[in-house]
Amino acid sequence: MAQLQAYAERTQAIQEQLRAANPTLPTLTTIIMANDTYAMEHAEGLLHAGEITYDEALTLCGSYTRVQAALRWQLEGHATRAHLLGRWPELWVGGDPDDTDPRFLQVWLELRTNRGQVVTDGVDLPPGDPVTVYRGQRPVDLLGIAWTLDRRVAEKFADGAGMRVATAGEVYQGRVPRQHVLAYLTARHEAEVIVDPRQVQGGGV
Repeated sequence: MAQLQAYAERTQAIQEQLRAANPTLPTLTTIIMANDTYAMEHAEGLLHAGEITYDEALTLCGSYTRVQAALRWQLEGHATRAHLLGRWPELWVGGDPDDTDPRFLQVWLELRTNRGQVVTDGVDLPPGDPVTVYRGQRPVDLLGIAWTLDRRVAEKFADGAGMRVATAGEVYQGRVPRQHVLAYLTARHEAEVIVDPRQVQGGGV
């Protein structure tokens, strides 16, 4: 009973923090993010105590916190940079990270530089230069680094797919020089491209 009480109090506190930081977050999204954060904190305690490994800790994290935790714990010394970079595309497509976080863009830039080519999951980026990209989101949100080659996918995100609730979003369209595409990821069937939004030309509605 005490454990359940502690869980309820902590997740409630996290929800309040999330709402204070971003009052426009839908309630359901806030609840899911709070639960994911609680799970991450539990995993972090076990990791710091030496009871589980870095990779084991990541399996305990929910989709909203997995990428964030992977980077922070690597910087704390629980994994090598090479290990993080090797797992990064897999962690990314298995999560729902805040793709406006500049730290994540820096990891993608590093990975792209190290590989010397567009990062893929085995499927080549379709031909064409510049590349036409789309993004669906709420107008109040910052542009992030996750875009798509498929306008239909962007429309789903404009309708709230990323937040798991219906939202009144917009679809942004632009072009990005092929040399600035950092990754092309197909595992989620979203034709996802990772780009620095500053490189997207004419990225408007």
